Amino acid sequence: MPVAAACILVSAALSVAATADGPATGPAGATAMNAGTLTKVARILALSPEQAQAGLPVEIHAVVTCYDQGRILFVQDETAGIFVYHTGSRLPLLPGQHVQVAGLARPGRYSTIIDSPRIEPLATGPLVSPRPVSVDQISLGGLDAQWVELTAVVRAQKLVDNQLMLELADPPHRICLWIPSHQGYEQLPLVGSLARVRGVVGTSVNDRGQPVGFQIFANTLADVVVLHPSPGDPFSTPLRQIRDLGKHSVRSGLLGFARIQGTITCCRPGGVFFMQDSTGGLEVQIQAAQDDLVPGTVVDAAGYLARCWGLRGSRMR
Repeated sequence: MPVAAACILVSAALSVAATADGPATGPAGATAMNAGTLTKVARILALSPEQAQAGLPVEIHAVVTCYDQGRILFVQDETAGIFVYHTGSRLPLLPGQHVQVAGLARPGRYSTIIDSPRIEPLATGPLVSPRPVSVDQISLGGLDAQWVELTAVVRAQKLVDNQLMLELADPPHRICLWIPSHQGYEQLPLVGSLARVRGVVGTSVNDRGQPVGFQIFANTLADVVVLHPSPGDPFSTPLRQIRDLGKHSVRSGLLGFARIQGTITCCRPGGVFFMQDSTGGLEVQIQAAQDDLVPGTVVDAAGYLARCWGLRGSRMR
């Protein structure tokens, strides 16, 4: 994966490994045990960085919301979700499984994590549901490690490090969804479809701990449900006038996809040009550069609405 979730990265000075027979020992661990055990995730996340540095003991009953061996483990109780820093051998865990997690609260790169975990399966546990959100809400930065559900358009897909990456668009925002178990994805018409997805939010940060991006971690293709299939032929969508592309009815409908006709007014390198109809002008980026596009050419363009005034990933005829 090209960008790791910030919440799964802990500071280099942290060297406490997960153990199977007990919490970390030593003066810091002994002091933490005397401070009282935190039993709800929301209380753990509410710790200040200084409080989390003390290594307070935690013991929660939760549900596994995402697990990919060697990469990530997220759990969630009825109050919130959190990342569990497990570095040992593969655990016999499945998404939706109830577990007891005991360990130490520690500061992560962005939000508090559970370190040195001891994980035991449980027969029952709290009932949790994904939080309905938008990509805009995720971009505010307050949903790190939370299990969410959102509806978006699948704009692109590709395999990266044996994981399926889906680029999701909730105009004008975009976010990547990572799926480690993706058998049979080639037979699914995902690109161009409107889908409901479930997964856990991960935050990428810079060296100063500031969020610079977000992504979503799913478990399997079952976390992606197609609500409206791709239109197939992009030129089968209704024609729109350029002045209407800013309207909510256009940006929230038609899967974030629009088709316009107009005249090219200016061409730039890299498959970028400007076009105009009787109501206005806009910038268009096409999937592949075409040498025959020159000013004065009348074109039919179909593509995804961009944050600014334009179309992206467009096709021409």
